[in-house]
Amino acid sequence: METVQVWLNKADEEKLADTYFAAYPIDYMMIADRTLTLGEIRDRSRSRFLEFVRRMKQIEIQPSDDPYVFFACKQYVEGYSKISATMCRLADIQPECYAWSFVDFARVMGYFVAETRLTVKNMDCVLAEILREVSFFGYHQEDMEAERKKLLEAEREIETGKHYSVEEVFEELAAKYGFERREPDPEAEEKERTIRAAGYEYDLFCRNREIERVRELLCTENSISQDSL
Repeated sequence: METVQVWLNKADEEKLADTYFAAYPIDYMMIADRTLTLGEIRDRSRSRFLEFVRRMKQIEIQPSDDPYVFFACKQYVEGYSKISATMCRLADIQPECYAWSFVDFARVMGYFVAETRLTVKNMDCVLAEILREVSFFGYHQEDMEAERKKLLEAEREIETGKHYSVEEVFEELAAKYGFERREPDPEAEEKERTIRAAGYEYDLFCRNREIERVRELLCTENSISQDSL
């Protein structure tokens, strides 16, 4: 298996950018500078993304004592299936999957990508999602550090009891924006639960199937390595 950085260097940057912005469209309402045209916003967003990609291609990888592996899975989303990137511990490849929003850029670039058929076929989608999550708080490591600090402060507030309950937050937002609680609709809610349960079952099936394929791939690679000794 090769690392995320290796696959990133193999990728066509322009095609990867197309895939990225198709999956994660620009939120024009979040752009503070209202003097920019839509074309200027698109060009700037694409340039910033490509600059980030090029930095990730060259960043010095931070070795990990407990590396992880990425691979593609099918996932049910609003009536259809899409390709999603999944990350598991390389040591055991169990159904437990992990997020990487708060993992350092240099460490993620050193994680591996399993060359299953589904993954290789959809490599741009996998790379786009990896880059999306690792840069969720911004294209620089400092942005992540700032959010990590906020998370630690929030955890301390919870431990000391100095935090708002969900009910208190809802009441505050309701008073601020003037919306009301939705009246319960038991029949519709039951239908929604059925859909969510079926979607979860589909996701679990697809993920476990791909995990078996990753395990088979690792067994084959290990066998080839031993035979070459």
